[in-house]
Amino acid sequence: MSWKDVRASGFVPVTRGCDMGCTFCIVPQTRGKEVSRPMDDIVAEVRALVDAGIRDVTLLGQIVNRYGRNLDGKVVFHELIDRLADVPGLYRLRFTSSHPVYLTKALVDCFAKHGVLAPHVHLPVQTASNRLLKEMRRGYTIELYEEKVSALREARDDMAVSTDIIVGYPGETEEDFRDTLEMVERIRFDGLFAFNYSPRPGTPAIGAGDPVPEEEKANRLDAVLQASQRITEEKNRAMVGQVRDVLIEGDGKGAGARFGRTACHRIVHVHAPDAGPGDVLRVKIERGRPNSLSGRVVTNQV
Repeated sequence: MSWKDVRASGFVPVTRGCDMGCTFCIVPQTRGKEVSRPMDDIVAEVRALVDAGIRDVTLLGQIVNRYGRNLDGKVVFHELIDRLADVPGLYRLRFTSSHPVYLTKALVDCFAKHGVLAPHVHLPVQTASNRLLKEMRRGYTIELYEEKVSALREARDDMAVSTDIIVGYPGETEEDFRDTLEMVERIRFDGLFAFNYSPRPGTPAIGAGDPVPEEEKANRLDAVLQASQRITEEKNRAMVGQVRDVLIEGDGKGAGARFGRTACHRIVHVHAPDAGPGDVLRVKIERGRPNSLSGRVVTNQV
């Protein structure tokens, strides 16, 4: 087997289904009730991946940090993180996607406690309108959300936070949208996924009135994406001159080119013809682009 057939990263589902019932989401109807896997099974699977050469493991769940709610003994997600952080040979541990309500202090503290836990959290916000958050059944206010982001950034100075945003939810006013856009500028996410609201049959929101015109949705989506791209590029450019550990994942464009990711999940392009998936290189960042970084190898890392 050539090094090109080797994988650097792997994914382990820890829950399936969802019980939250957000009004815009079809997952509870399509995937059923939320069920968590036994912790010992997850730990064994992660150990097997690491033994097979995987260095970066991502835990998956529709709301991953609700893990354990249906298990005996009232297991909670940060206890799973504590167990996995002790797996020998695991280089990086990640999880996605999280819900703000279940981002507990104990879970935030894990980022300061475990170096293996990568400093990146995907934390969907959806909107900055408290009225719409209530209608969506999200269970938090924008003030609470921003407190959670601040706690994450206090836990690790290299923390990256990304999010999801829905524009044009039924009844979204111009003021609601302006609040969301101002929130994007204020929090300065490291990245985001933004979507036009689209009705899904069987979801509670399907009967909501006062739809936003499609043209207005498109304009609002464009404004969010433009703001996000500018902020991400500014953050990437601010990293120029820094030296980061980059876990190589595969080939880049051109002879000897490789790409990998930093702990904070940024893609880095580098010329490293002798490096293969799973290798970790110390890379000095020389250029920040809108969606990636590039640099040169300083030293090899274990």
